[in-house]
Amino acid sequence: MGRAWGGTGGGYINSTNPGWLADAGVGLRIVNARTAFASVLHIDVAAPLNTTPGMKRLQLLVKTKASF
Repeated sequence: MGRAWGGTGGGYINSTNPGWLADAGVGLRIVNARTAFASVLHIDVAAPLNTTPGMKRLQLLVKTKASF
């Protein structure tokens, strides 16, 4: 739960959704310790708890990082 600033409306106020933003989700971390780089694959799925019209119902993030 939190707030977001710096939206598309200019300035430091998020004009798209100026209220509190909250979501619930799950994450999966996959690491292969036998590789030379040992990067961690992050897979996260989240659903917003308070939506506005036009907001997506699910968010899927897939990225790699050097740490857990």
